[in-house]
Amino acid sequence: MYIRVTKSNTSSKETVYLVEGYRDQNGKVKQRIIKRYGCLEELKKDDPHVLDKLRMEAKGIDSDTMVTLRLNTLTSNNNSSRPLNYGYFFIDSIYESLKLPMFLANHSRKYKFDYDANKIFKLLVYSRILKPDSKKATFEGKDGFLNLDFDFSMDDLYRSLSVMNAFKEDLEVWIHKQINELIGRDATLVFYDVTNYYFEIEYDDEDEVLEDGESIKSGLRKKGVSKEHRPNPIIQMGMFIDRNGIPIAYKLFPGNTNDKVTLLPILEAMKDKYHLGRVIIVADKGLNSGNNLLHIKNRHDGYIVAQQIRKRKQELIEKVLDEEGYVYNSRQDFKIKSWLEVKDVKDKDGQIHQLKEKAVCFWSKDFEEREKHKRGDIEQLIKKFKDSPALYTASNSWGVKKYLKEQIIDKKTGEIKKKNPILIFDEEKYQRDCQLDGYYMLVTSELELANEEIIEQYRNLWRIEASFRILKDDLEGRPVYVWTKDHIEAHFLICFVALILMRILQYKLNGKYSSEAIQKALGEANVQFIDKEIYLVSKQAEAFRQIESIFGVCLDKAYVKNSTMKEYRKSLHNIFNQ
Repeated sequence: MYIRVTKSNTSSKETVYLVEGYRDQNGKVKQRIIKRYGCLEELKKDDPHVLDKLRMEAKGIDSDTMVTLRLNTLTSNNNSSRPLNYGYFFIDSIYESLKLPMFLANHSRKYKFDYDANKIFKLLVYSRILKPDSKKATFEGKDGFLNLDFDFSMDDLYRSLSVMNAFKEDLEVWIHKQINELIGRDATLVFYDVTNYYFEIEYDDEDEVLEDGESIKSGLRKKGVSKEHRPNPIIQMGMFIDRNGIPIAYKLFPGNTNDKVTLLPILEAMKDKYHLGRVIIVADKGLNSGNNLLHIKNRHDGYIVAQQIRKRKQELIEKVLDEEGYVYNSRQDFKIKSWLEVKDVKDKDGQIHQLKEKAVCFWSKDFEEREKHKRGDIEQLIKKFKDSPALYTASNSWGVKKYLKEQIIDKKTGEIKKKNPILIFDEEKYQRDCQLDGYYMLVTSELELANEEIIEQYRNLWRIEASFRILKDDLEGRPVYVWTKDHIEAHFLICFVALILMRILQYKLNGKYSSEAIQKALGEANVQFIDKEIYLVSKQAEAFRQIESIFGVCLDKAYVKNSTMKEYRKSLHNIFNQ
């Protein structure tokens, strides 16, 4: 490093520069300007000895200062250098701890791939967390990871998708065993729910006739009851998670499958594969059917499920509204009561069985206010539709339509005609529903469980609802950009594994950060090449610093060498050993 003074060709003014000598790739000695100090004449006005001081400083400049000085001149020449992500280091640590490379190596041998299946799976899973996109865009961004080499083609990636689902069942069991060893999976209480994913297509998948000529295998993408109220074909997904919110197992069903029939196939397979003991299943009212509950009880398992009140018999509604037996809290904004009941359930063979259950009914003032707000000013809408029936016919206000019945009546004679529709308001039903605002009911096989604990366990069902939100929004499980059945199955397997890694990280962070915050922190953990293996490190948020802390590392530098990044990665602690 030295000081160079250069005289301008057009004037007598001299300019002072800090210059560095270096060798290029061919070993030839060259110089480059690190910093321009300015006009010597102007500099001497402030300090007559400035040139001597600058020359002394140039001899003593350390490497960190040199990098800072270079930045001003070199970054402008390196704008084309893409950011390289190192946030994946933490995901990779969990991935490796679950021994997924070993699993993929063992299960891909029989296919005799010309590519590394583990590398493809890593790219797809890591990208699903850091920057979810189509498989094509993911492949095109494969060079965006620091010190990670993905040496396979786009065709290799698509070929691998065709066989990934072949080891889906084994992979679920493998991950379960690893989590059980590393964390100690608590599957005595599990949560189950169903959601669906829409596809930007117009028609259902065709069913496949099997080799026997009689059996039919249904296509996956079928029109059904969409959670988003879309007319497109959908796929149903049922999933179990544990007490810690970490997924256990999932299964895809054709879109026209009723929610209630999805529970038992996954439950039976999960218990048999994982050799689980007795489990208590927590589920929403959509999964509450007599056959489901009877089957759970016959397998010596338990359940806590929501019970619809408004669609039950008047006898039960009167019992719910009866003040006798309710116990209020000190603020008088919550009350609860319970009772035992026996109900008859008919199995698929027509035989009658009895289920003894505990019913827990509670009312919350906050819940009542939310329901009233959700319903909105229905009376005003009812009046508007009664005055203008044509508006009712074109309306999608389903909350109103359950209280109105359209009839074609001659207003003078009362005779039913094919003209002049009028609307009949079911005021009795409306008033009854208003009375039930704020009431909720659960039924359980756990007769000895305290009322408050039953409610608390049910409230934890939000964990699986949050998991579905992560899958759909943060990991962008929808829309799905692949079309064949094998590729669709592989897409959801990738999403499932990505969700597990994300949930484990959340668990280790004690739930302090949302998946969105974690995803953002990891996705923004980038470095950018400056010169001679020197990288500019992006500034990190608090969430990233917390992630670093549980792995026992800290990269609090603005500029680093690549060798430093390699050491940083090696020094990550195994979070499962803490």
